[in-house]
Amino acid sequence: MKKLALAVIPDRYTDLFTETVGKTVCGKQILFSGRGTASSALLRHLGIGSTRKTVIGFLSCEEAIEAVCRMCEREARQHKDCGGILCTVSAENTMAKKSAHTLMCIIVNSGYGETVMEAARKAGAPGGTIIDARGTGTEQDMDFFGIRISPEKEVILIASETSAASDISDAVKKLPCFDAPGSGMICTLPADSFFHLGTAPVQE
Repeated sequence: MKKLALAVIPDRYTDLFTETVGKTVCGKQILFSGRGTASSALLRHLGIGSTRKTVIGFLSCEEAIEAVCRMCEREARQHKDCGGILCTVSAENTMAKKSAHTLMCIIVNSGYGETVMEAARKAGAPGGTIIDARGTGTEQDMDFFGIRISPEKEVILIASETSAASDISDAVKKLPCFDAPGSGMICTLPADSFFHLGTAPVQE
């Protein structure tokens, strides 16, 4: 049975990663540009904490996952920054599953991604990836000189231990940026499997 897989890797290794996945998966991949979040207050202060990331989604099988992990381990021996995370989510009966890890997807208005990550990290999140996005045609659309503009959004992906997911979610929900109706949403899914890509655990 195939599962939905999401991988977060350094931007420079996108081609290598997609080529490896393409050799073992029959199907398409979808790529998003994102940025990692700094775990150091000093790096954030200096403005150098964020790193460019690629988020890759694809339908996976065990063979593909094992091949990707082997590739990242091999590359990490030569390039210490070839690391990231990969988790899979099953589309079947996810509510009944118990998993050691949880994938959190948080959607918020643009500009609040770092605020969300700061609250999430204080509640136990190991890190996260922010993706720029936009809303679709809803009543929240704005008129600007007669042109309909969809609100800009940010999507925050956090893979955490399930034991910490509830605390992270509660901390994020209390943020003022969620006070207004329709200002964002939080979705959590149990991860069937979770891997650190590379030779050592790397913050995403």
